[in-house]
Amino acid sequence: MIGFVGMTHLGLNMATATALKGFDVSCFDENNNLVTDLNSGKINIDEPGLTDSIKKEKKRILFTNSIEHLNKCELIYISPDIETDNEGNSDLSYIENLIKSVDLQLDKKIPFIILSQVPPGFTSSLNLERKCYYQVETLIFGQALDRATYPERIIVGSKNKNISEKYKKFLNRFTRNIIVMNLESAELAK
Repeated sequence: MIGFVGMTHLGLNMATATALKGFDVSCFDENNNLVTDLNSGKINIDEPGLTDSIKKEKKRILFTNSIEHLNKCELIYISPDIETDNEGNSDLSYIENLIKSVDLQLDKKIPFIILSQVPPGFTSSLNLERKCYYQVETLIFGQALDRATYPERIIVGSKNKNISEKYKKFLNRFTRNIIVMNLESAELAK
């Protein structure tokens, strides 16, 4: 099972693409109303194919606000959209607090993969006592699900420029074109 934290445009499209590739996914969000809507089929994101794909893969997708479900996952993506103002300044407080909260409640053996757009140095600054990667997403509104399901390449940042075999095997279901670099370079590549 693959976990996703944050059911915004980014998280919902990536989780659905993961289900389309044959994986069971656990989709966590703190917002009880959002989880209730998603479980009743109310998708608040207008993206071609998203609603139909969620319905098609309903047996593979669990929407939950119970963080305990994430302890059953092999990998956990941190995937909320980042709030940015009109001048391009990002508010990282939500994702920082979310990561700290989730980290405290989950098994340290489960790697985190930061998927949200963050500045270079962000992932390293977290100082987590678990494996932590940064994966570049290249979603475009109107093509997000297709790009999540069939990426031309996947860029991954890693502290030691290596990724676990479990993570590599997962990524290979999407593409064999995997580029691994250090964390800051991957964050900058985004």
